[in-house]
Amino acid sequence: MGLLQDRVAIVTGGGGLHGIGRAIALAYAEHGCRVAVAGGSAVDQVAKEIQSDGGAAIAIPCDVSAPSDIERMVQRTEAELGPIDILCNNAGILRRGHLHEITLDDWNRTLAVNLTGLFLCTQTVAARMTARGAGGRIVNISSLCGHQGCPGQVSYAASKAGVEGFTKSIAEDLGKHGITANCIAPGPVYTNMTGKAAPAGQAAVRWNGAPIPDFGLPPDVAGAAVFLASDLASWITAATLIVDGGRLVQ
Repeated sequence: MGLLQDRVAIVTGGGGLHGIGRAIALAYAEHGCRVAVAGGSAVDQVAKEIQSDGGAAIAIPCDVSAPSDIERMVQRTEAELGPIDILCNNAGILRRGHLHEITLDDWNRTLAVNLTGLFLCTQTVAARMTARGAGGRIVNISSLCGHQGCPGQVSYAASKAGVEGFTKSIAEDLGKHGITANCIAPGPVYTNMTGKAAPAGQAAVRWNGAPIPDFGLPPDVAGAAVFLASDLASWITAATLIVDGGRLVQ
């Protein structure tokens, strides 16, 4: 029996083949969860990977900035997998640039996906969880950039700081319904979004001075996502779990 046995989860941004979303979807399935893998073009491949290992998964193309896509995602998940117990808001984009370089289009698109999309997904799923009355788990993927800022990533850092504030703010609204809401703030991780695919074995790039100086790998974040979605974290809400190899204390 896994930590998430017989539960149903949606993982947004689950289609990156070297991404955190894929790792979370695989980890949820490994712990007995039925998983809706939502996102871009590679969601079919991730869902098939889970199915080939004996798990239950469906692939749902979804742009989280489009409310109609979110409604279809939720309806398909409920129809094919069952009532939703876990929502992991992982979908995100990164548009690099300092203050003088960021265009309004880049700013708006980053917030539309990273923050407004997360809000829309959470609002839609939480309404179902509340009506069902069986509790639930909201796990939002923030970033160390949102926690401490990142030069050259102005729009991304702002959006991720918003994720943390949003999560803390909804925790009180949802707690009375038995629903927890928490964040994970990863440090530097080898992913398709950062343009760094993990080499064989462990990461080669190191952050000198950090207690664990290696770059993180997506499964490092996935373990935290399993914990926060499980009964082991039933008394944790409005929290941000920093997963960064200790880089924050440099």
